[in-house]
Amino acid sequence: MGDFENDAYGIINISQKDGQLFFTKYKIQLPMHHFHYDRFDTVNDEELGFYSLNYQNNPQGEIDRFVVSMDEGEVTFTKKADAGLSKEETLKQYIGTYKIGTSKIEVVLKNKNHLFIAGSPDLELIPYKTHLFKTKEYADFTIEFILENGKVTAMKQKDGTGQYEIKKDDSGK
Repeated sequence: MGDFENDAYGIINISQKDGQLFFTKYKIQLPMHHFHYDRFDTVNDEELGFYSLNYQNNPQGEIDRFVVSMDEGEVTFTKKADAGLSKEETLKQYIGTYKIGTSKIEVVLKNKNHLFIAGSPDLELIPYKTHLFKTKEYADFTIEFILENGKVTAMKQKDGTGQYEIKKDDSGK
């Protein structure tokens, strides 16, 4: 559930009310039902049309997109993160130096709403869920910021090789 977007076709919202799923595109709202496996269909409305959504999972096993037929082709809609996760006030809490062994990792904020791991090249962290970020380049790579008493104390890197906790280095403050 949530908002899914496509650059050319805009946003489709999938919501639930009283146990019923709904498909909303612009002013079109249609009830949906489970058809088979990862496929969900809207009702077939003579005026509003018929939509068949085939959900797809990311490497973490979560639904992050669906494919739907539009204009005689398959169109992919990708799950949108909550807009609040890209706000400068939210992202500022994550910036700083993180240390693992003798290595240091810098998390920086650019253009007020884009978080990066500084490097050559910089690796953009894309908001996914609260405190959880993905990257465009690596499908199985996530960074989760760990908070204790409302303050970021570490980040947890998960990738194909395992899971690593990297402590925030507050010694420079």
